[in-house]
Amino acid sequence: MALNRGVTNRVNWVLDNCLPPMVRDAPVLMRPLMRLVLGPLYGDYVRFKEQAAGMSAAEYRAVYGRLHETFLARETDLSAGCVAAIRREAIGPAVLDAGCGRGYLSRLLASDGLTVTAADIAPGAGEYFAVAADIENLPFAARSFDTVISTHTLEHVLNAEAALAELRRVARKRLILVVPRQRPYRFTFDLHLNYFPYAWSLRNFLRNPKARIEVIDNDLFAVEDLG
Repeated sequence: MALNRGVTNRVNWVLDNCLPPMVRDAPVLMRPLMRLVLGPLYGDYVRFKEQAAGMSAAEYRAVYGRLHETFLARETDLSAGCVAAIRREAIGPAVLDAGCGRGYLSRLLASDGLTVTAADIAPGAGEYFAVAADIENLPFAARSFDTVISTHTLEHVLNAEAALAELRRVARKRLILVVPRQRPYRFTFDLHLNYFPYAWSLRNFLRNPKARIEVIDNDLFAVEDLG
């Protein structure tokens, strides 16, 4: 049975904050633990951070395609608290779920009466129909959606600044972001490249003092209201 986001967030918090950095990044500890959790392809996770800068977009997609089945097989990376906050803050009717994954959030928002466009770099990976889209180059016209939502995606992308610019470009009224509150260690149980350990880390990345940012279930939840 897959662990829910609340459990894994607590485990990650303990690993990141209770272990001294020398221990937290020690291969003798972390390699066996990663192998236990991720299986025989765990080494690809370890090498990913060092190799990502030289990857083409096609190579990057190939890595995700190859490692998809080793991910924790849960329906969503969102915690219950973040889901509730998104449903409360989303402005309709037109909503983009950029990086929709298995489509859990898209289905919920559609059940709320919103008109949802789901998009993902690998839409075949989930059970929910989605548009194939690279978040760094979205195939939508400017200001196409009342609300644009991107959850647990910015930490993965090669060019987070380009992705943020695209999300803002296609948003008309509001942008909602969720990223993990995580420290930039070498050994992590994911394919993350960008790290936001503090609320101010995300605020500095957004360069928007008016953005509303709060910690929900050890994730960072941000709302930008756009003119």
